[in-house]
Amino acid sequence: MNRPWPTRQRSTCNNDDGIIAVTVIVLALTVLLAGGLVIDGGRLMAARREAASVASSAARVAAQELNVDVFETTNTVSLVPADADTAARKFLTDEGYDNFDITVTGDTVRVVIRDDVPLTILAILGPRSRRVAGTATAQLTHQP
Repeated sequence: MNRPWPTRQRSTCNNDDGIIAVTVIVLALTVLLAGGLVIDGGRLMAARREAASVASSAARVAAQELNVDVFETTNTVSLVPADADTAARKFLTDEGYDNFDITVTGDTVRVVIRDDVPLTILAILGPRSRRVAGTATAQLTHQP
């Protein structure tokens, strides 16, 4: 049977040969970044919680440095600022923190801890660490 028109041969090569490789690379990067958010994000959240907890403990330790002489004579609860600062510093140093601020004002102690948390997976995108902070305040109250 003679055909009046020429027959076309099918090409075995499609124009979308590289699409599978590109898709696999994009999916692999997506999974890697999602894993980085889960792992590094979890570490950052845990470090932030830990810093806040330690700051709270340090503020309570500092708030225990009462001025006994003033209390005995005037029945007023007050802090010895230098002793409160020293107690909080010792506590924070013993816990392994070295970047913190302690403010003793009247009957209030405020502690701010800053900590750099190294990133593992997300470090490929830029910064190798991320800073977290924990803040706590303890205030004396006089209860009769």
